Amino acid sequence: MGQQPLVVHLDTSVLIFMLERRYNLKDYQKDLFNQAKKLRRNLSRMNCTVKISIVALGELTNIALKNDRIYLIENLRQLGREFGEKLKTCYSPRLCSKCNIEFHNVVARLLQSDKRLFYNPADALILAFAVYDEEATRFYTTDSSILISKGIRNEIEQIRKDYGYPELIISGLHAR
Repeated sequence: MGQQPLVVHLDTSVLIFMLERRYNLKDYQKDLFNQAKKLRRNLSRMNCTVKISIVALGELTNIALKNDRIYLIENLRQLGREFGEKLKTCYSPRLCSKCNIEFHNVVARLLQSDKRLFYNPADALILAFAVYDEEATRFYTTDSSILISKGIRNEIEQIRKDYGYPELIISGLHAR
């Protein structure tokens, strides 16, 4: 039995640090920037698939437009050229009737696992897309509420077991 291929989902925060310009950062953000650039280099060299959900892409676009950081969109295009076919943007689960009910169930279970997700609906949906993706093996975020919540981690583990999916590892970039 061969090893399962790596399928990575990126939270918006990680994606932004991958695309950001170093000189636009505050001191405390530079370590996250360096970690994101290292992750980008590693992923570009690996045999893997990198997925950016439609919600993360929407958040990125909103941030770029609202804060006059259009260069983030151009840098995303460069990321697409760098990663080629292994980058999947606008990822969303299939929306069939059965899938729709199951996806909503995943969202509801995640919301019940930690009330902080109620205040961050985009985060809840981005995480749910990764959890519901049968192929997903890793989710990268800088969101401390996701990284430290035992309730979220336990619920993700249970959801993946309930669906017969492989483990989803939640990994974080941390400011030092």
